[in-house]
Amino acid sequence: MNKLTAKQIFCLYTLFILGSISTIGGTNEAGRDYYLSFLIGGAAGFIFNMLYVNIGKRWKITKAVYASVTVFIAAISMSLFTMFISQMTLIATPNIIIAAFIAATVYIMCRGGIKALARLSGMIFPLVITLITVASLGAMWQADLKNMLPILENGWQTLLNGSFTSFMFYFAEGFEVKENVSGFISQMVAPRL
Repeated sequence: MNKLTAKQIFCLYTLFILGSISTIGGTNEAGRDYYLSFLIGGAAGFIFNMLYVNIGKRWKITKAVYASVTVFIAAISMSLFTMFISQMTLIATPNIIIAAFIAATVYIMCRGGIKALARLSGMIFPLVITLITVASLGAMWQADLKNMLPILENGWQTLLNGSFTSFMFYFAEGFEVKENVSGFISQMVAPRL
C-alpha cells in the first residue's frame, strides 16, 4: 500500500507548520493577535497546499515545474540553513561539512521516500507535542494572559495582514524563484535578443 494515511498527512503537515512558526518568531503585523494570525495563516496554507496537490495530479507539466522549483528551493534552503548553523552554533565548522551532513540527511530521506518520512513523522509527532506541552506548562507560571487581551486590538485589517504574512511565509520561496528567474532572464537572455 503506497498511500499515506490521514494520520500521517496530518502529522507531516502539523510538524511542517510547527517548524515554520518556530522560525517566524513570536510576532508579526498583528501585534498582540499574532497567535490568531498564525492559526488563520496555517489554515489558509493547508487549503492552498491541497490546491497545489490537486493541480499537480491533473497536469504532467506542473509536476515537472514543481520538481525543478523544489530542487531550486532545496538549494536555497540548504544554503540558508548552513549559514545560520555556522554563524549561530557551529562557528568553527566549515560550511561544506554542515552542508554535507544536511545533504546526506536529505539523501537518506529521499531514498526512503515519502512513506518513510510519513512513518517517521507519525512516530516523532507525539514526542514533539509532548515536549511543547511540557515546555508550555513549565513556563505557564510566568504567563500573564491579560497580555492577549484585547482581542482584535487593532481591528481586522492588522489581523488579516498578519495572517497573510504567516500564510505567505510557507510559500515565500516561490516568489524568490520568480524574482531569480526574472532577474536571470532580464540580465542574461534579454540583452542578447
